[in-house]
Amino acid sequence: MSSHIRIEPPYKLKTYIFLKDYMTIFGLVILLFGQIFSFSEYSHIDIQSIKLSYSETAKAKGKIINDNAIHYTFSDKYLFAYDYEMHHPELLSMYGTSFSEKALNAGDDIMVEYLEDKPNIHRIEGMSNSFLTDTTYIYVTIMLIGFYFIFSGAKRTLIFLKNIKNGYVTTAKLYERPTTRYIDDTRFIVMKFSFETKNGDTIKVKKELSNAQNLLDDAEELIVYDEKDPSKNYFVDRLPQKLKGYIYAELKSASL
Repeated sequence: MSSHIRIEPPYKLKTYIFLKDYMTIFGLVILLFGQIFSFSEYSHIDIQSIKLSYSETAKAKGKIINDNAIHYTFSDKYLFAYDYEMHHPELLSMYGTSFSEKALNAGDDIMVEYLEDKPNIHRIEGMSNSFLTDTTYIYVTIMLIGFYFIFSGAKRTLIFLKNIKNGYVTTAKLYERPTTRYIDDTRFIVMKFSFETKNGDTIKVKKELSNAQNLLDDAEELIVYDEKDPSKNYFVDRLPQKLKGYIYAELKSASL
């Protein structure tokens, strides 16, 4: 085969290849694992009180009625949980719990900030109604690792799909006999091919493979290369099975 056949995999096939990337799948599994086991940690986050950071607030006097210490094993630090009572000038007393590294005692007077339009949303001034545990940090780290693998896999697959999108299929010929080399007791087959682009440029390809079985059966192999950057090339027989099947079907159709 000396001709150059343009290929354009359909969207459905590209989506399948994207989702089949092992790094992306591994990242999704890790992310899901972290999410499942972190559900219990969400109870430590008071979503409503976050509004206090960017909304109009008012202040009222209050008093700490109980204090507890939370010890962080990894950092060897303490976070204090304060149960408090707020004395609203127009409503009955209201109660809540805020967290801080600042040490106070039961019975201490405090200032409590609350939403003007929703006084039931309040916290001790300068503190937070949410806290994280050592376990939370572990799960967040697990999820960040998952995101890393998802990002790395997605980036690699998108580059691959971009090269395939601009791809032409032609024949690469073995121009030297395969040789063998060993790296850390692993045997690699060194194979050198060359092919011509549709513009007449000769591109040489060197592959070092631990398993080159499907490239040793012939002195010629089908190769798909990026029209804009022919150095980005892939042997058809080593592509994902569905993509390989699509390319062979396209070649058969073009020969009719």
